[in-house]
Amino acid sequence: MARLGGRGARATGVNGTSRLFRPAPRSRRAGQKSIRPYWRNYYDGTDVLIYVVDSADTTRLEEVNKELSELLAEEKLAGVPLLVFANKQDLMGALSASDISTGLNLEAISGRSWNIQACSAKRGDGLEEGMTWAVERVRAKDSSS
Repeated sequence: MARLGGRGARATGVNGTSRLFRPAPRSRRAGQKSIRPYWRNYYDGTDVLIYVVDSADTTRLEEVNKELSELLAEEKLAGVPLLVFANKQDLMGALSASDISTGLNLEAISGRSWNIQACSAKRGDGLEEGMTWAVERVRAKDSSS
């Protein structure tokens, strides 16, 4: 069962353990670039990487692609499943999940499972589907361990 809100989504696994899924930090926060080097401190034990893209901000897709590529190259995140939320689908002019997938070159990803989910965090559309996918990846990993 996934619960959204606060600083992340908490999912309860098959064996009753609880894991925190942290949403990707918003890169527009003041000082964000200065704290990116510290993200590495939180990579150990990551079960699922959730990356939220502002689908309405078409001008930053290249920058987002670069940031995601750097994140996926991190050794501690090797093989960790990736869920991309293509957010703000409720806004006029937002890129589709397919367009975001192309812009991020997701098809070229190998060595990890990935999914892109169209969503509107404001309306709640697509969040449950995305989190269900994420929880299923964790359960599959737990059952194979």
